[in-house]
Amino acid sequence: MGSDGYLRTLFICTGNICRSPMAEYLWKHKLDSRSLPALTLSAGLASPDQSPPPHALSMMRDRGLDMSSHRSTRLTAAMVTTADLVLGMSSRHVREAAVLDLEQSTKIFTLREFARLSHSAGPRVDESVSDYVQRLGRSRSLGQLGAGGALDDISDPYKRRKRVFRSTVDMIDREIDVALAALYP
Repeated sequence: MGSDGYLRTLFICTGNICRSPMAEYLWKHKLDSRSLPALTLSAGLASPDQSPPPHALSMMRDRGLDMSSHRSTRLTAAMVTTADLVLGMSSRHVREAAVLDLEQSTKIFTLREFARLSHSAGPRVDESVSDYVQRLGRSRSLGQLGAGGALDDISDPYKRRKRVFRSTVDMIDREIDVALAALYP
């Protein structure tokens, strides 16, 4: 966590118009509702300044969240370096983030991998959030970074039917709940 006490979380996906902004808004909402200080961002590997598609906006509106002002942002090395926790939506995103700053690999996971590892490790007790994240990251070798493949990927709903968006956001929501239960028991 930063010296200001804020947890800096970065979500990554391909276009930064569906999965990572949905995760960003859900994560931030859940932390805000518990009055936990956080700075939550999202970024993508593709073109910047794009709007979310209608189905993504609709799914978030159904959850009481307005994502209409979101515009895609391109992932940078500085984003990876300054984040306390980097969560990709797929193994590819994890590998791309690590390439930008390999020294940060112990804080880079897919969302599903982080939820699984934190569930297995149990809730954080007597350690800072940053130490907990680092401990989970050190539990795998550099060669295992992003090696989970389809097991750890959240599929991209872009240009798919509304029900696919619903399934994607439901999965993101469940994985966030598991991760936050471990980080903030």
